[in-house]
Amino acid sequence: MALLLTRPVAYHCIIIAGQTPLDARILAHMAVGAFFYGVVAAKLLIVRRPGLAGWLTPLAGGVLFAALLGLWLTTVPWWISIYGLSM
Repeated sequence: MALLLTRPVAYHCIIIAGQTPLDARILAHMAVGAFFYGVVAAKLLIVRRPGLAGWLTPLAGGVLFAALLGLWLTTVPWWISIYGLSM
């Protein structure tokens, strides 16, 4: 369900990326976004396995948080520089 709910956001990002010239920030955002989806899928599989859930779940959670932070850092500073803090 978590992957399905974020698919519209990913689709929107892919459409927008296809209409703008690619730079280092966009390429990094796309790579981290793909990595994020992979980590989410891996974490969902890890949680379902009884033997792996002990020590691997917090590790996968930390990697997931790092990927989410990477997504945030490749988007929010750029958004604030363009549009400011008020909408």
